Amino acid sequence: MSILFYFPDLRPGGAERVMLQLLNFFHNRGLCVSLLLGKKEGQLLKQLNPQIPVYELGTAGAKGSVFSLIRFCRKHQPDILFATLGASVAAALAKPFLPRKTKLISRLGNTVGAERSIIKGSIRRMIVMELLKLIAKKSDIIIFQSQYMKRDFLKFIKINESKCRVIYNPVNIPEVNSKATEEAINSDLLAIGRLMEQKDYFTLIQSIAHYKRITSDSINLNIIGEGPLENELKELVKSLALENEVHFLGFQANPYRYLSKSKYLISSSLYEGFSNVILESLALGVPVIATDCPSGNREVLEENVNGFFTEVGNPEKMANTIKLALETRPSFVSSKLATDLKTKFDLRFIGEQYVHVINEFQN
Repeated sequence: MSILFYFPDLRPGGAERVMLQLLNFFHNRGLCVSLLLGKKEGQLLKQLNPQIPVYELGTAGAKGSVFSLIRFCRKHQPDILFATLGASVAAALAKPFLPRKTKLISRLGNTVGAERSIIKGSIRRMIVMELLKLIAKKSDIIIFQSQYMKRDFLKFIKINESKCRVIYNPVNIPEVNSKATEEAINSDLLAIGRLMEQKDYFTLIQSIAHYKRITSDSINLNIIGEGPLENELKELVKSLALENEVHFLGFQANPYRYLSKSKYLISSSLYEGFSNVILESLALGVPVIATDCPSGNREVLEENVNGFFTEVGNPEKMANTIKLALETRPSFVSSKLATDLKTKFDLRFIGEQYVHVINEFQN
């Protein structure tokens, strides 16, 4: 059985890292996998097993990729097309014209309700929802990253629930532990993710300013990532006189070395699907401060057990949570955090759940 993974590119991102891990896992397990990219680019390309075939459509965006995808699939005849991110839209549009034997598995990336609420403009919002309905209709199986995501999706889009599967994101624990041993600077707080609206770094940075007002303690926030809001965020840091407290580290091929030397990972997101970096943090024994946003966060985080929750978009409450967390840090046992995480999210365990889904098409 041939399995074709399809997504836009391999730039750094949570979904891209998950797909990369699954591709390498499937290949090592002896499955016939290949990768199709809209554009063959991105820093994560070098992390893909070089024995896995990589193809390029040479197109960007769902609309511009449909005909190229149809031609490619008719030529290569994959048994399974596994799509995520914007590629799921192109795959759904192409599905009626693909080889009859080709089954479509779509992996959704975010919580629909929250994503819908921040889309500006009623027409754009309507288009997004119609495209999600199309994905739901044309996919043979839809994979959600958390139970929360599935429940949320079914509130807005009515589909046959027999299509739905919930599979958590995996963590390649040996790889994470190995990379974590490299040298890096220490952080009180470390944030990892693209500099974009969803991650709400504006609130996070403002919370550091508030923290300085309520305590005389020094604090160090390091932010790993690139994105369209970089200049605005740096201007905010400057306007709040936080140059000594907040530091932008840009893209890091190995974020784990920084993560392992942090007191806390902090996630300030407005919404998430299922945060990979939270899993990776716990795998390294580093507790987490996270917004209680629409997401699967509560399916992995527990207050005072492996981290703390704080309110979305509230810098004052976030600062108070940070203060409590830093005061409480010595009570967390890193080895226990890592052991608890491994039982549910190890790559081999999650990878076999994906294999089980694929095997459903052979029955």
